[in-house]
Amino acid sequence: MNYKSKNVIICTCSFILSLVVWVGCEVAFQDYCYDHINDTFAVFVMLFAPLTCLFSFILLFLKEESFQLWQNFAVVWIPLSLLLIVISPAQSDCFFGSGFICNGFDREGMIWFTAGIFFIVSLIIIAVKSWKLRGK
Repeated sequence: MNYKSKNVIICTCSFILSLVVWVGCEVAFQDYCYDHINDTFAVFVMLFAPLTCLFSFILLFLKEESFQLWQNFAVVWIPLSLLLIVISPAQSDCFFGSGFICNGFDREGMIWFTAGIFFIVSLIIIAVKSWKLRGK
């Protein structure tokens, strides 16, 4: 399977997953979702799936080497993010809400942090690799 086919599959699956979670947890079954399904899962999917779809779509128009490098990063980073989120405490010891004095991230904070790192590193990988490959 060539890289463009993989990209289309990744983008489509990510889009469908984010759409299903959004409709399921935000539109149709909000009470059920937050009572029976951990909303950490919903937030994780709603941040990582659209980002994965976005970068897969961008990589459709770039060379295969850019896709391969980004895919290698994503295959390691997304499971690592899940692990960091799972081992994070459910609530943090912050004063004054989001406050300035914290004893670490809670799960939702860790989701936002890891998604931010994923976004920034993905942009850097795509930009640098594409710039290096532009003359080839």
